[in-house]
Amino acid sequence: MLSYFILVISYGWKVGSLFDFACSAYRRWVRYPVEWIFECLLACTARKVSLAYQQNSVNRLGWLIVYRLVVTLWVPYCAIFETLASFSMSLWISCLGLIFGTIQIAVPRQQNQSTLESEEDVWGFGQLIPLILLIQPFSVVWEHLIIARSAKEQEIEHAEDVTHEKSANATASLALITSGPSIQETSVPVQSQRPPQPLLQHLADYKPIKPSKRINREPTSIEQILTGSRVFHAIVLLTQPALLVATIVTFKLDTLMIGTTGTFNWAIFCYMFVNYVALAWLVTFCFIPWSTIGKIPPDWQTSCNRIGGQVEDGLG
Repeated sequence: MLSYFILVISYGWKVGSLFDFACSAYRRWVRYPVEWIFECLLACTARKVSLAYQQNSVNRLGWLIVYRLVVTLWVPYCAIFETLASFSMSLWISCLGLIFGTIQIAVPRQQNQSTLESEEDVWGFGQLIPLILLIQPFSVVWEHLIIARSAKEQEIEHAEDVTHEKSANATASLALITSGPSIQETSVPVQSQRPPQPLLQHLADYKPIKPSKRINREPTSIEQILTGSRVFHAIVLLTQPALLVATIVTFKLDTLMIGTTGTFNWAIFCYMFVNYVALAWLVTFCFIPWSTIGKIPPDWQTSCNRIGGQVEDGLG
């Protein structure tokens, strides 16, 4: 069961990524509609939280918990889809297929070693060609690293050229000035980098973009805030060791069950995936109160405290 699943997924993944219309259809009919539903839920709950804090309502904590629960479901979903679209997932699929196929061949052969003839140990043309073809994934990885490195070098060179051009233009502009205050007096102090806007404050006035009107491969403003948060990066990094642990446990149990009982490797892998999703939800819910995607804007707290103080003064 798992062998057919890996085979179909790997071939469909590779073939689909070759055609732009397939990637566009996947984003338009699968990914974007689900993201639009999440954005609508996030915007609706964020407005409820904003209104509750403006009115100093007793329900503000309840709406805040509802908002953070929606965020808890949303963050792992986006992290999983970002991981599926990455180059690392292509490597994982290739490696899983290679490891699973090797186990299905090597383990039964080892179990039946006493019944095999001596000719089975002689390597010929049919054994060498598949071994040589295994080099292909390594060449793809090497090509990807070279392309990424050259693209980074070109980006750095372009940034340096733009910087030199701006410096030359600024020097020419200052040279044309014949009167007026000195350079020291006209220089503008460098502003410190502003902290990112909390997602809750941004969502209060946010209108979700429908999938049919969304520009292909263009991230929305809330996705940009999400990808800049540490919680999202932690969930993405958690995906790699989770895949490694799931692979080790699944294939280890598969090796022990071959030849003795029916293998349930697909059920084991699904069980490990469910555990990963549960862990991702738990990590997200525990850490979003201190992240830009879940914390309360400071001005909302100040406004709420001000209203509460006025009410107490009126009652006094």
